[in-house]
Amino acid sequence: MIAKKSAVLLPLTKELAAKIANLPGLPGERPVKPERIAFHLARLRERAFLSPNWAIGIAKDTGLEYRANGQHTSKIISELSLDDMELVPDNVTLDTYEMDSVNEDGAALFEIFDHPITMRSNEDAIGVALSGHLDMNGRDRKFMVAVGRAINFYRNDIRRREPDKAKGMRLYGIRETGNYFHEFENRRFALWIEQWVGSQNAWMIRVPAVTAEIFADWKAAEEMATMFWNYVFTETHPDSDDETRDLARRLNELHHKKHVKPDVYRNPIKRLWVRFVRAQEVEERVNRARRSA
Repeated sequence: MIAKKSAVLLPLTKELAAKIANLPGLPGERPVKPERIAFHLARLRERAFLSPNWAIGIAKDTGLEYRANGQHTSKIISELSLDDMELVPDNVTLDTYEMDSVNEDGAALFEIFDHPITMRSNEDAIGVALSGHLDMNGRDRKFMVAVGRAINFYRNDIRRREPDKAKGMRLYGIRETGNYFHEFENRRFALWIEQWVGSQNAWMIRVPAVTAEIFADWKAAEEMATMFWNYVFTETHPDSDDETRDLARRLNELHHKKHVKPDVYRNPIKRLWVRFVRAQEVEERVNRARRSA
């Protein structure tokens, strides 16, 4: 049997964090995940880390204490330098549970925290970010999650390849990509690419590497990107041998393979986009010369 005995707000100190971090975990506790450590550290540095909620369970048969919640955050805070402690919130909520024994009740107590069925989906999370923007009313949330992930991919790629260009560029965790839509340019891109949601190759929007390239093309030359990507999404170029049709076929082949690396999608897109832009520029120069003749 499990009973909640108390919930108190305590000063958040390294000593308390170390106590929680060093407690034995309940049965079923996962190993420490580096990606979760990195996520929380990033939140700390951005001063977006809110007061955590930790929990302990006390087994009545032995009197021993177990960590029920707070594995990653307590470890991080216990290992921070004194200078970095200024990034940490002032308080932590500590819940205490009592159970008959860890063998009988430990797994059930563990399941109380972050059970998958109780967690908000990515679609739920993005709805909060979109709710403040009238131009996002009625947008399909799965579609918006896909666009948000692509913008996230684009920005992380810029940070990796061109760090100087990425200075001042906001980056969010995968569950927070809805925040990108607080920026008008990103909302405008979402409304622009939405025109192909019902197209033959709409699946491409769900591939972050592909839509990140679409985003880059759109930012570079919106009119040309509209023409180019309409041909790729719909495969309607008048010439059945046109390269945009070849690209669509190539991307479809990749889509049916497993574990395709992002650059395998991106490289043929980049090559063809450069050729397409050059051809359009040459055609425009020729037309201008004819008009002035």
